[in-house]
Amino acid sequence: IPMGTLGYRIAIGAGSSPHNIRGSAVLREDVKSYRKAWKDAGHPGDPTTVVRIPTLLADTKEEADRHSESLMNLARRYYSGRTGIGSTDAGAASPDATAEVNLFGTAEEVVDKIEALREAYSTDELMFEVNWTSSVPRDVVMNTIRILTDKVIPKFK
Repeated sequence: IPMGTLGYRIAIGAGSSPHNIRGSAVLREDVKSYRKAWKDAGHPGDPTTVVRIPTLLADTKEEADRHSESLMNLARRYYSGRTGIGSTDAGAASPDATAEVNLFGTAEEVVDKIEALREAYSTDELMFEVNWTSSVPRDVVMNTIRILTDKVIPKFK
């Protein structure tokens, strides 16, 4: 993996990225190869992997489900007819197939998902994409940020 050999940090889109058309299993193997190439090249310290992930949080599961469904309906229209939208498994490309790699839910649900992401991708950092598709209403974005800062991020300090 050239990025690891050259000592660069990488940023990846977890499953839902339109750039990840090969599926999450392949992406996880790519991250392992990157980390090995970094170490084999003799770079100091540990390699850094940043995971970008669509994020939508709400105070209740019902509210999170309602906002997430609205966002997924928009994504279905947005990606309709496009080939290669990212998916959790190669060959299953659709917004619906990405649900397991999005951070949609309550603070408690998202904390559990973050733990799984950290393990799956050996990630050092997460980039919370709180306005996936650039069409999430401002109040929903602001509420997501509030929940992230008040209830999620403190769990990882």
